[in-house]
Amino acid sequence: MSLHRLTSVTMGVPNVEETISYYSEFGLTHTGSGVFRTGDGGEQLRIVHARSVVSSSWVSASTTKTTSPG
Repeated sequence: MSLHRLTSVTMGVPNVEETISYYSEFGLTHTGSGVFRTGDGGEQLRIVHARSVVSSSWVSASTTKTTSPG
């Protein structure tokens, strides 16, 4: 049952095989070609390859510690 009229999601990841393995272990049924289905909703998730883009400013910003005065 769709709650928001969203019937499927395509997710681009740099490591397709690892992601397919993860969702298979999670309990979704892999029907081939990166497509997963659930018992209730049918084919809802597609995993495709996409290169990873992480900017160095994001990495440094996310690892910077902040301290509060006091």
